[in-house]
Amino acid sequence: MSHTSLEDPRVALDRLSERHAASVRTTTQLHRLRHTIDSLHELVMYVVGEQGLAPAGPLFARFHQLAGAIAVEAGMPLAQPIAASGVVLPSSLPGGPALICRYYGTLEELAAVQDTMARLRRVRGLAPAGAPWESYLIDRRDVFNGEDRITEVSLPVRSTIARCNGSMSGPQRPGRTDLVQRQAIR
Repeated sequence: MSHTSLEDPRVALDRLSERHAASVRTTTQLHRLRHTIDSLHELVMYVVGEQGLAPAGPLFARFHQLAGAIAVEAGMPLAQPIAASGVVLPSSLPGGPALICRYYGTLEELAAVQDTMARLRRVRGLAPAGAPWESYLIDRRDVFNGEDRITEVSLPVRSTIARCNGSMSGPQRPGRTDLVQRQAIR
């Protein structure tokens, strides 16, 4: 997928494979969201390392509620289930059809990307099929400059049309770097 900016958002329809994850859920306020996500990621990484497991993809934050207090799940995909340890619990990222947008830039502008995805979802006759999430492909741990960060936004969807035309079938995307055939939505 090519460079995505707010002026030229590229959104693709893809079929994801379900993945195991380790995560922590909490509720926070918008002004504390990024700090909360960072803290939860640190906790998840510690427990994953303590159990001798390896990540199977980039850190993610999944948003279960965005109105008022934000219900967020911060975690890491894994190749195998994790044993519960305190507040770090086994979880999963769902499989199935999803709108995907790879965004390059600061996290503050992601709301505009999500708005674009919601508009395209409606235009294409798709309905949300679960909580959206952000995967941090290149984040603050990798680069200092926010413009160099890469975030992939995933929005699970289902067709509002009685029968799908089959365009969502095809290879499954197993993880972070494998970019399989996608149907571009503009």
